[in-house]
Amino acid sequence: MFETNIVEAVAERDIDLLILEELIVSEDFARWFYLENHLALPIPNNAKAFHSVCDPELGESDIVVLYGNGHAILVENKIDASAQENQATRYILRGGKGLSRGYWTSYSTCIMAPESYLQGVSDVQNYQATIAYECIRDWFEARDTKRYQFKTYMMHEAIEQNRRGYSAVPDSRVTSFWRDYWEYAIRDYPDLRMNQPGKKPAKASFINFYPESLPKTYQLLHKVVHGFVDLQVPGMAPMIDKVTEIFSDLEIEIAVAGNSVVFRKQIQKMDISRSFREQEHLADTALHNAHELAAITQEIWQRLSQNENWKIR
Repeated sequence: MFETNIVEAVAERDIDLLILEELIVSEDFARWFYLENHLALPIPNNAKAFHSVCDPELGESDIVVLYGNGHAILVENKIDASAQENQATRYILRGGKGLSRGYWTSYSTCIMAPESYLQGVSDVQNYQATIAYECIRDWFEARDTKRYQFKTYMMHEAIEQNRRGYSAVPDSRVTSFWRDYWEYAIRDYPDLRMNQPGKKPAKASFINFYPESLPKTYQLLHKVVHGFVDLQVPGMAPMIDKVTEIFSDLEIEIAVAGNSVVFRKQIQKMDISRSFREQEHLADTALHNAHELAAITQEIWQRLSQNENWKIR
């Protein structure tokens, strides 16, 4: 039994938390991390670190490190997942937004990943710094304690996982949450036509609906952990001001998500790792809001289609 690996697989969240801990508890590592980002001297003496920092319009930063000199590093972490569209650009936009709101006085962006990923993905060049997993592993390995031996092992496993290629590992709690959510949705909101889910990984938190009224390119989804129900219209982000003007008579929030415009209902966040039954009332609110968005989908499509300057299908 104990001849097998310590862990079955390493998820990106595992590495997130491993690095987050080190940034918080080890001043030496925080200083080394600062230097690896090629930032101006002197090196600040203290750092705070935060995991999964979300912006409702611009998405999520895996880690944000805020140093004592006011500089923030916004960190994307990858093992082998594909880069999302304009992901590096959204990191820059989040950095600029934090600057304008006084969260930090300067910022930079960074991606950490296995060396083979950094060399093979074109979007990497749009980050201001890169840190290879191999460099982090070597830093841990140079500190010969049992604690760092474990961290070295975890980094090595993540590197090997990237080399082999790997598909997401199902999470039993999240899979159970999705199944119970689906059973509730098809019983009480059948018109939303949620597909029966299979096994789901730990971060699976966007639930799609497919009502008959939904145009082919639109998405209607519950962003469970963010607390949004969004009707998402692709390719419209550059025209957000015009879209807002056209729908000024509707009492609904209109925002940008990636390259899309979303018609949004804000609701209470849910925890996909907890029992669905404990949160059933929150799911009902989400489904009710999704039903309301589905009801106005055709009106939204028609108004956008009637504008002769746009080609909306």
